[in-house]
Amino acid sequence: MAITIGSFFLTKVVGERITAYPCRGEINYRVGDAEASLEKVKAHYVSLNSKTETTDGLNLELSNWCLNLYSSNIEPLLHLNIEAKGNAKLVSERIAEVEMLIKENV
Repeated sequence: MAITIGSFFLTKVVGERITAYPCRGEINYRVGDAEASLEKVKAHYVSLNSKTETTDGLNLELSNWCLNLYSSNIEPLLHLNIEAKGNAKLVSERIAEVEMLIKENV
């Protein structure tokens, strides 16, 4: 049985959203000092004039991609989510960049 929204199949609607806003899902990193890692990532990207929010971890919004990085309350982990506008390669590039910053504090 197929699920539809109006005359559209749900798989088509979801597929279009995934193509428009690619992401790789949440990635977890075990770190020694989560706060230091958050500050290092924030300092790296502040020069790019990102819209920055720190209510719950670190949220950065730039013109064509965004990042959510937050620490676990019960384990020494950082959780990373990155999304881009229609550019899966950019997601991979930004993940690699953030990983380098985080691994400096492992």
